[in-house]
Amino acid sequence: MFAIIQCQTDGKKFTAKQVLDKQFREEIINKDQGYNIFANLRNSPSYLQKRQKDLMAMIRQLGCPTYFMSLSAADTRWTDLIGILGKLIDKKEYSKSELQNMDWASKTRLIQSDPVTCVRFFDHRLQVFMNNVLKSSLQPIGKVKDTFTRIEFQQRGSPHAHLMVWIEDAPNFKQHEHASIVAFIDNYISCSTEVSEDDLPYLEMQKHRHSKTCRKRQKAICRFGSRNRQLIKQWFKNLSAHRIQNIKCSSTIFSKLLTF
Repeated sequence: MFAIIQCQTDGKKFTAKQVLDKQFREEIINKDQGYNIFANLRNSPSYLQKRQKDLMAMIRQLGCPTYFMSLSAADTRWTDLIGILGKLIDKKEYSKSELQNMDWASKTRLIQSDPVTCVRFFDHRLQVFMNNVLKSSLQPIGKVKDTFTRIEFQQRGSPHAHLMVWIEDAPNFKQHEHASIVAFIDNYISCSTEVSEDDLPYLEMQKHRHSKTCRKRQKAICRFGSRNRQLIKQWFKNLSAHRIQNIKCSSTIFSKLLTF
């Protein structure tokens, strides 16, 4: 089954007789014209095709994006979301202490009971984060020139966002020297496990924990390379001196990789 919108092909409109003809239908399907009606339906093939063209146009106009980010929903840790779900589902207003001490089963029950509210809450937090943090006058990652966002859903049903971010006056590998690129990276990006006690919960969210996706396609080791320190060290040691000098990454991060 497929849908056809009212449009013109070679100056002719589709008629009911043409649509009932099998050969004509196959021709429309081969040209993807039968699916154009879904172009505004998110995550449909025609919608993603249109968004891909938008992204390629942005890359042609703006160049290579400066940052690529993946933002996941920490829905079981968002006490304000759990509180909203409690009001909607249990018809109860939980206290702050009750929300903080709520067991895992109760949280997941509330989240699974109203996925629409969870998705809307995630979208709201994402927009607030982008507008009030990334695009704020503080410019934590530089002055944002443009962004491209794609929302996907994990196997457990929670949404996550992939972002491409273009920063104004950001250096690029073809036009700027290595030193200026290193300085830009070190100015905005850092990596450390030495954080304050208040930040420890956020550090835990950044730690990789193995799951079945780590060994996708029956891989013997984690496909993300997490915690395979000896493997990473050996990979760097095998690089020639010329190759090391031309790696486009922060010298600070590079030195940490060799010594951890």
